[in-house]
Amino acid sequence: MRVATGLHLAGIGSWLPGETTTADAVAHGWYEDADRTASGMLAVRVAGDLPAPEMAVRAARTALRRAGRTGLAPDDYGALLHCATYHQGPDGWSAPHYVLHRTLDRPIGAAQVGPGCLAMLTALEMAAHRLTTDDGQDAVLLTAADNFSAPLVDRWNSSKLFLLADGGAAVVLSRRNGFARLLSVGSVSAPSMEELHRGGEELFPPGVTVGRSLDFEERSDHWRRQWAEGAAPPKVHLGDVVAEAVDRFGGLDVVVNNAGTIHSAPLDSLGEAEFDEAMRTMFWAPLWVFQEARPHLRGGVLVNITSVGGKISPPHLLPYACAKFAQVGLSEGLDAALTRDGTRVLTVVPGLMRTGSPRRAHYAGRPALEYAWFSLLAGAPLVSMNAARAARRIVDAVQDGRHHLTLTPMARAATAVHGVAPGLTQAVLRTMNRVLPGPGDEGPTTGLEAAPRADRWGMRLLTRLNDRAGRDLNQFPGQQHGGVPRPRGARRRTRR
Repeated sequence: MRVATGLHLAGIGSWLPGETTTADAVAHGWYEDADRTASGMLAVRVAGDLPAPEMAVRAARTALRRAGRTGLAPDDYGALLHCATYHQGPDGWSAPHYVLHRTLDRPIGAAQVGPGCLAMLTALEMAAHRLTTDDGQDAVLLTAADNFSAPLVDRWNSSKLFLLADGGAAVVLSRRNGFARLLSVGSVSAPSMEELHRGGEELFPPGVTVGRSLDFEERSDHWRRQWAEGAAPPKVHLGDVVAEAVDRFGGLDVVVNNAGTIHSAPLDSLGEAEFDEAMRTMFWAPLWVFQEARPHLRGGVLVNITSVGGKISPPHLLPYACAKFAQVGLSEGLDAALTRDGTRVLTVVPGLMRTGSPRRAHYAGRPALEYAWFSLLAGAPLVSMNAARAARRIVDAVQDGRHHLTLTPMARAATAVHGVAPGLTQAVLRTMNRVLPGPGDEGPTTGLEAAPRADRWGMRLLTRLNDRAGRDLNQFPGQQHGGVPRPRGARRRTRR
């Protein structure tokens, strides 16, 4: 939704409790070490017995104080919207009015918006409508808060996908001045996913009234059993996402498939799950994207970012290589098959890239040693490539009408040698396997966990380029977004 009138963010505030590290949670027996390693989570905020609405009050007071610098007074506010995911207090009681009573303390409308994932964006959109259609008041206060320390919630194990943290936040949307102008608000929800989120749990009586815990894993297990028996899973149809892009931009000119997941380990430490994840991420996902985009892409360009691992299969990266081989076959086959559609397919075959990805890869067997060899190669300036430079090369290839692009001299040389002397490259790969770390008994470990152990051997000095790329490209927790590389000619067009 575009905001036509002048609305501003006049003040923001937050209140965060102290953090509890996942290492402490493991030490206390609350959290499994294997789950901690797989998640990459380092810490969560835990509020103890401080009520969620009180955290919202503290955040709101900060936001109101800052908004007051623009001249806003309590009488200028027309509504309060409070966002929450979990129970806020006694049943039949209004948490929004608790916040209102302890902040603005005015007889204005106060309502709760949920659930938490999109609640604040939804509330922001509602507030924008409120201020656009009613010029009687100049501001709306938005708050959000949750505390998952309740007895029926296990913040550490309710889901394998995330941990539940506590905190409060607030923002003032104003028709007057502010530190940022609101130009648009956009969000997309997937109504069909409520069934997956509910996981077969009955709607009545509510689970909390019969002592049922907040357990997303239990709900996921319900669907796993259903799928094993042949039931179709509820899912967001990718076509809806593609259709939205078509509606927004009037069509599709270029579609880029770029996704990857890396498991570095000796063969004995790899299971079927690693191969399944790799195929779903790097083969099936690009195929699904193409199938939905095809009707809108006639005359356009499909860009598939594959890998030199899809031309030559290196040891210790077998799931990755298998999936990338499949993606290369898909991409090159589509290029021939789509000739009559007028759709061009660009198959990009990068070599080693300096993206900081070793920190987000998964390692098993002897994780620290696996991280060491992989990060050394991925960060070596003579065999790896800067990600921004690679992005510019890809954009240039799209503009130049190319069908195939191999990045890095090492990748071009390796694929050329493999094409004329595959026996030689296989011998090199067998030798490489002999010098790589041998079998070990450690389970899957992320690079965020393995890196500190490898750094004790002086690795940080040798991987500076990759670490710098990781900071620029958001591979480290809490990093900001990096810059977007310019395509060739962008500067010249800008000057004109």
